[in-house]
Amino acid sequence: MRFKDKKDREIELVIDECEQTIDAFHKKELVGGFIFNLVEMPDWDYLLVTNMHLDKKAGYLRAGIGTKIIDVAKGTFGCNVVFSEDDGIVRDDGSHLTGDGPVFAQSFQVNDSMAIEE
Repeated sequence: MRFKDKKDREIELVIDECEQTIDAFHKKELVGGFIFNLVEMPDWDYLLVTNMHLDKKAGYLRAGIGTKIIDVAKGTFGCNVVFSEDDGIVRDDGSHLTGDGPVFAQSFQVNDSMAIEE
């Protein structure tokens, strides 16, 4: 899937439904991506973000790419996207938030996703 980011660049998102990943490319170069873990609960399923990075190359943060990845993940996998709580704990599954991650995750918590408290 292709879309224009906030800087008017054509970004291609490559979805791997088996691995539950979405990678972002600009001019065929990887600029980053997200890795999700499908968590199946008795009453609902959700995607836990276990790794997110859009800093493989400088200049791709805060360009709307991460937001588009979350929207595409919801549509592709058919469930909500969830972030771990920003509590400073380093998690073995990689779901702890670093860098711009806490602010990014908070923007979705205010809207329609939620945080997982562990």
